[in-house]
Amino acid sequence: VRDGCTHYASTVYQSPTLGAYGCTIVLAPQWSLRLGAEDNVLITSFVRTDMALLLQTEIQTRSWIDVLPSLCADARRVYEEDHAGGSSLISESLSMEVLARTFGAKLHKTEMQLAYWPAHSAMTDFSVEFDGVSLGVSVTRALAHPTAPLEVADALRLLQKKLSGVLKSTAACYNAEWRKQILHIWARSERVVRVLEEAYSLLEPHLIANTLCLVTHCGSLPELFEEKSTIRQMPPPRLKGAKDEQHLKVLAESDPTSAARTRAGSW
Repeated sequence: VRDGCTHYASTVYQSPTLGAYGCTIVLAPQWSLRLGAEDNVLITSFVRTDMALLLQTEIQTRSWIDVLPSLCADARRVYEEDHAGGSSLISESLSMEVLARTFGAKLHKTEMQLAYWPAHSAMTDFSVEFDGVSLGVSVTRALAHPTAPLEVADALRLLQKKLSGVLKSTAACYNAEWRKQILHIWARSERVVRVLEEAYSLLEPHLIANTLCLVTHCGSLPELFEEKSTIRQMPPPRLKGAKDEQHLKVLAESDPTSAARTRAGSW
C-alpha cells in the first residue's frame, strides 16, 4: 500500500502481432484488433511529445461471456474494483484490455483511487503507465438516439463534452502524475467512425491538444453498447451500537453470572 492505494506488481500483457495489408493485427485470446502499421510509432511519439492525435482501430471479439474470463489482470481490476457507477464496466475494462495487449500499457490507478480538487471535478476512468510515462484514460461510447442515427452535430457535442472533461480532470487530479490523456471512443459501425472523424476535424485546437483520441470500431459485441447501469449491492446498514453475533457470544462468555445460571439450571 502506498499513497493510500494498493499497488500491484507491474506485468506486461502485450499480445503477439502479425503484419498484413499495411496493417498490424493484434492476436489476443478472445479477440483480434486491426490498427495502422505505424500506429505504435505514433502513440510513442504522442507519449513523448506534445501533439494531438486521432487513431482508428477495429476489433473483432467473441461474446462477452467468452471475453470476460480471458481478460488480463489489469482489465479484471478495472471490471471488478469500485467505480463511480453508470453503465460502463464492459467498455472501460475492454479499453484497459486493448491498451494492455496492444500497446503494453500497465494499469496504475482505477477510477475510485484517483482523487481530485475540487472534489466535484470531472473524473478520469483510470490511469496507466505507458513506456514509463503516466497517462489518464477516459472511455466513452458514441451512442445515437434510439430513433435516429448519430450525426456530425451529435458527435461534435460528444467530443466537446468529453475532451473538455479530459482537460478538467487532468488539471484537478492531485494524486497522479499524468499531463495528457487518451480518450478511448467505442463506435458500433464504420459509419459512426466516419462521423466521429468529421466531427474531430471541427474541434477547437485547445480541446484536442495533448489528447489522443483512439476510436475503436466494435460491431461484434452488442453488450458493450447495450450494457445497463450497474448498482453495486451494499450490505444493509447496521444500527448504531448494534452488536454482531460474535460480539454477543464474547459478552455472554465473559458474564460472571452466566456460570452460576448454568449450574442453577442443571439442578
